[in-house]
Amino acid sequence: MDSAGAAPDQAYAIGDIEVVPGRLVLQSPLGQSQLEPKVMQLLQALVARVGETIHREELIDTVWGLQYGGDESLTRAVSLLRKALQVPHGVGNLVRTIPRRGYLLDATISKIQTRTDAKSSGDTTAKLLLAVLPFDNLSSDPETQFFSDGVTEDIIERLIRGTDLKVIGRTSSFQFRDARKSEAASELGATHLVDGSVRRAGNRVRISVHLEQSDTRETLWSDRFDRELENMFAVQDEISEQIALALDRKMEAQRQSLMAPEIYDLYLKGREWTYSTHRLSDAVDALEQVTAEASDFAPAWGALARNKAMIRMYHPVQMRNELDIGVRQAIEEALSLDPQNRDALNAVYQRLDHFGPMLEHHDAISDLRKFSANSGTGLFLVSFHETCIGRLSAAYDAALEGARLDPLNPISASYPAIVLSYMGHFQKTRQLLEENLQRWPEEAGIRGTLITTLASLGDTKRLAEISAPKVLQQHPLGEFSLTAEYAAILARSDSVEMKAAAENLVDRILDKGSADLFSLLWISQLGQIDRMYETLDRVSIGPTGAADDDIGTVAYRTTLLFGYEMRSARADPRFMKLCARLGLVRFWLETGIRPDFADEIDYDFEAECRANADVPIDTYNPFSD
Repeated sequence: MDSAGAAPDQAYAIGDIEVVPGRLVLQSPLGQSQLEPKVMQLLQALVARVGETIHREELIDTVWGLQYGGDESLTRAVSLLRKALQVPHGVGNLVRTIPRRGYLLDATISKIQTRTDAKSSGDTTAKLLLAVLPFDNLSSDPETQFFSDGVTEDIIERLIRGTDLKVIGRTSSFQFRDARKSEAASELGATHLVDGSVRRAGNRVRISVHLEQSDTRETLWSDRFDRELENMFAVQDEISEQIALALDRKMEAQRQSLMAPEIYDLYLKGREWTYSTHRLSDAVDALEQVTAEASDFAPAWGALARNKAMIRMYHPVQMRNELDIGVRQAIEEALSLDPQNRDALNAVYQRLDHFGPMLEHHDAISDLRKFSANSGTGLFLVSFHETCIGRLSAAYDAALEGARLDPLNPISASYPAIVLSYMGHFQKTRQLLEENLQRWPEEAGIRGTLITTLASLGDTKRLAEISAPKVLQQHPLGEFSLTAEYAAILARSDSVEMKAAAENLVDRILDKGSADLFSLLWISQLGQIDRMYETLDRVSIGPTGAADDDIGTVAYRTTLLFGYEMRSARADPRFMKLCARLGLVRFWLETGIRPDFADEIDYDFEAECRANADVPIDTYNPFSD
């Protein structure tokens, strides 16, 4: 069908780009893109009349309907489509703007069989899972362990970034040191292992590396590298390329300039991923020294952006505008040097208001998703965002893959169970979270979700054990602090006590004049749906700058709306007004994305979206400029 429109759900190609409309997928030489439903509808409208100018008003009516769509919706969709249609060394835009008229698709359309369809289901390359174990530190000074760990982590990052290999995350693979290395393949499910050693002496380093197949213990490649310390980036590229070659994979190397050893040491110390605010501050100090000395080093700018964004989330809202200046500067520097820097893309998402700009959330996650298909931490963020927009099935799929790639990272490993709890699969959730809690008793998110799960199951005995005051003194719940108190009330199932507890929460909200989503969740779960909605009509939603504002990574996130506990609240059409106030209705209308609950309710989801389209979005940060 050369230069002719494609059938609605039939796969086709636009030059070197494969399009699978039914799966909302574009596969280009630069990787796979998942399009929003409305963006795919726009592409289909352009393909149906390829080579022909289509007026803006006609496109808006076709994709959104003139009642809701507007110029901003179309402009954004065209921008996203152009980004997805980029090809290496491409010339111009395939979607051309025709001034004062509309848009034209300037391309040749051809019928194809997709690479996905052509693949054998037994393709062994898809099953390959690589673990890079922490290289042994053979230096005389044990304090240089951070250096050998940093070398290993850089190789992991290069393989994730430069190949399509599935690579176990650092947090998981670094659990296996010394004698425990023999357990790594079976514990992690890795088909191949990379191991090695680092010996640092003065200004020189010797790195020995070998790659083996796990089931046969056959060495597929090994080598030794003697280099000057300032050439570390070159040797890490060389090692990564050799590993990829031995596994029959292409490697896109990320070339870096020379760096003084003492600056590289600071970078390795500052790049650590942590949720400790004290350690984050130390890391920021180190990375600011690195960027001052090596202003063209994108990884340091990216790590700095990520760490500053994390610190910002743990400060009251009235302090965030000033902190945001440093976050934005680091993001801009990192992405100007490397548009694919995952740490900087992470920071773009983390710095956004927790509700309101949901389109910006989705755009940030879409960029991160493109470069995180083989990253456990990246897939966790993708999964978390999917829960925030009400797509629990998609969230579970991403969470499972993230846990597979980083099975000993408490955040990645526990998130499939947390999504299952949202779906109401409490017995399976309990089993998984009990296992996780034994391994990571200090993780507040694991303990908090297990507490609510036990309350839903009515297991008051086990609930009392894991939420006893002495236990919570040792393992505080932080931003989940309401959980233990109200879960115990819920588990006792005393209707009078439950109503009194809900009224207590209502009084606190009315006194403050603003609601947080944790309190709304518990009012709903305690059975007071009408009181929740009546209260919402009298107050704002979000932080106020008061001492009792929720602070942290989950505070005021819309993920709380889509748990099983809120199912009765979602069954009420008033739920759509709440979603509108948080920016979700505008997001669903703009993108065409449907949350899972839309197929579970008795009222007309699309009609209620349209009815609430003009409801003002609450202000997340009243101190914003």
